[in-house]
Amino acid sequence: MTEIIIDQKGPLPIEVQFDNPGDVPIIFEVSGSCYTQQEYGTIGINTQIDGEQVGNSIIWSNSANVHRATVTKYIKINLDPSRAVQDKHTLKLTSMPNTDTDYNDWFSVVMHM
Repeated sequence: MTEIIIDQKGPLPIEVQFDNPGDVPIIFEVSGSCYTQQEYGTIGINTQIDGEQVGNSIIWSNSANVHRATVTKYIKINLDPSRAVQDKHTLKLTSMPNTDTDYNDWFSVVMHM
């Protein structure tokens, strides 16, 4: 079973709540786009669940102000049902250091159970 958690344009941060799927293994598929104002460097998207950093989707950029798609990241996690608030979990996407996003960027998170 899959559920689309995020499918929207930026900018970051984006925070959503989703239903607690129970004590089952989950794979989150995270992708998006971003840019940097620096000449070069690693840029990307941080993924947090219930306030805990669980992974990131990154790309190397060797040009300033060029929007780039990040490499899709698959994050395997067992959600702790005790961390759910009113049977909901929180997923938040934020920018990594030296990373910028705006309304031209798009973000997607799919939960696979």
